[in-house]
Amino acid sequence: MQAAGQVNSSDHRFHLAESPICPRCNVEPETVTHFLKYCPAFKDQRRLLRKNMGPDTEIDVEILGAKQHQRALFAYLGDTKRFEESHGDLAPVEQPEEEEEIEEGAWG
Repeated sequence: MQAAGQVNSSDHRFHLAESPICPRCNVEPETVTHFLKYCPAFKDQRRLLRKNMGPDTEIDVEILGAKQHQRALFAYLGDTKRFEESHGDLAPVEQPEEEEEIEEGAWG
């Protein structure tokens, strides 16, 4: 059975995943907190997330609603590829330099 695109603990509750266990580390239930903070399979991606958000920002579920962290969070999602099958590539798309120059010129 294929998960619907949430973390396994949620999908399992609704019988959309066979197990609540994290499919990457197979150690504990995959919750949002586990995915963001603890999964050993994503330690390198998490290190980059922490760097992109700043050392004073706590990585926890509160960052999900913080607009200032959206780009870093989507980069993390893209880097982990955890939701690629259900949602496609979630990494932020870089804006070409030409478009940036046009936008800057249009406003100032």
